[in-house]
Formats: sequence, structure tokens, C-alpha cells
Amino acid sequence: MTIENADNRVKAGIAGAVDAVVVAMRMHRENGNLQHTACAAMRYLTGGNARNVIQAGNTGAVDAVVAALRRHSGTAVLQAFACGALRNLTGNIGYDTLGKGNAGAVEAVVQAMRRHSNDQVLQTRASGALRNLTRRVAANRTLAVNAGAIEVAVAAMHTHASVAELQERACGVLRNLSSSIAESKNLAGNADAVEAVVAALRGHPRSAEVQETACVALYFLIKGNDENKRLARRAGARALAKAALQAHHATEKVVEEAQDLLQQLL
Repeated sequence: MTIENADNRVKAGIAGAVDAVVVAMRMHRENGNLQHTACAAMRYLTGGNARNVIQAGNTGAVDAVVAALRRHSGTAVLQAFACGALRNLTGNIGYDTLGKGNAGAVEAVVQAMRRHSNDQVLQTRASGALRNLTRRVAANRTLAVNAGAIEVAVAAMHTHASVAELQERACGVLRNLSSSIAESKNLAGNADAVEAVVAALRGHPRSAEVQETACVALYFLIKGNDENKRLARRAGARALAKAALQAHHATEKVVEEAQDLLQQLL
């Protein structure tokens, strides 16, 4: 009922569906089939619905979803739905209520990515969740770096190079982690993050979203890091930034980020 119908999501929220799903997840933690269905329902209920996201935060949905990730780590489909739910729950809507990471969400998502590296859907949703979790909360960025988020994000980019949505989200993770934690730049360089971001620029020239986010990620990866700058130059970042300017000259954010990247590459 709720999958593709925004009105039905609103009605479901008003009817108490969000609360009911969280209660069921708490009462039946060991039931894999129920947890799978509940994570799917939570993902759909919170997709673009501010009221349901806030309600979910107030009823402890993040804790319930993370518990499902931990207890049923071997079930890829459940993990994918859970990561999708966490992406919704930690997005811009209601973020102040939900984005604290105290439920172990960061580590659980990294573990899901590590365990199910070949699952494209899971990797895409998990990258989105990890990007949102590390966007605003400094403590989550530290947790992510320590848990190996850079390595799993880069691995996802290598394994699923043709998926533009994943590339954009994973670049967002690298952007967040390299923008404020100095030591993460060295870790990223060692994990081939620079080359992965350059490959994303090269592989998705028509995607304004990939071009913008990749330019920002590369900007922070090379800022103040001579070795990463050398790697970026050698990989062809300058030519790709110029190509982004030309291909997306009418997209203000791409132009701005590509110009800033070119300045860093001097």
C-alpha cells in the first residue's frame, strides 16, 4: 500500500503504522522474516515523509533498525532494507532527532558493506546512510573512520563503478570524512580513494550529481596533502575538472566545485 503512494504513507503514519512497526521489531528481535518485513516497511514509510521520520525518531526506530542489522547480519535483503531505512531516518528531515550515532548505526552500516560487498542495492543504500550519518555529526565521522568507512566506500566504488547513484553517495562519504579529520586524508590516500573519485568523474561525465560531489570530495582529499594532490594530478583530475566545467556549464554547483578543484590542483 505505501510503496509508491505518498498519500498512503501519510495515512499510515496517522494511523500509527510507524509506532506499530517499531513495537513489532522490539518484541520479535529474533524473527528474521518479521525484521525483514519491518525494515522494508520502515524504509517505505519514511521515504520523503517528514511527519513519519520525526515520529520514527521519537519511537526509537534507529535503535530497532540497528538491532536488526546486528542480529541478522547474514541476510543481505534485510540488510539492504535496513540501510535504506537508516538513510531516510538520518537525512535532512528530522536530522537533529536522529543523527547522533549512539545506537551504533555507523559501525553497523560499515559492517553490512563489508560483509555484502557484491550486493549493489545494499551498497548503494548503505553508502547513502553512511553519507547522511557523517554529514553533520563530528563524532560520527570519527566513528566511521575508525570502523573502516573509507575502505568500504572505496571498495564499493571499485566494485560497482557503473552505478552513478552509488558513486555519488560514496563520494559524499569521502567528502564528509576528508573535510574535517586531518588523518583521514592519509588513510584515504592509502585506500586508493583519490583514484576512485577520479574514476567516478571519468566514468559518469553526464551526471551533474556525480561531477559535483566528486569534485568536492577530491577538493578536500587533496587540500593540504601533497601526496594526494600528486595522485590526483597523475590520475588526470585536472582534465576531468575542465571537462566537467564544459559539460555542465549551466549547472552552478558543478561550475563552482570544479573551479575550486582546479585551484587546488595548481
